[in-house]
Amino acid sequence: MQSSTETFIGHVAAHAGVSAERAELVTRAVLARIGGSLTPEHRQLIADELPPALAAAVLAPEAMVDEALSAHQRELVA
Repeated sequence: MQSSTETFIGHVAAHAGVSAERAELVTRAVLARIGGSLTPEHRQLIADELPPALAAAVLAPEAMVDEALSAHQRELVA
């Protein structure tokens, strides 16, 4: 069963005790790291169970890790 990105991120934020913005950043980074260690077939299996916006992190892990690192660097500067 697919859930919406907002619902998924809301659950992560509630369990981690962080803001939704932070939960989304961390969720995308974790999914990207997981995706980076899987075969394309296994990436697709996991992506099929996620909301489309989060599935992208599993399917294109390199781009998502770069994006997460960039956001983290901006956060450190601010």
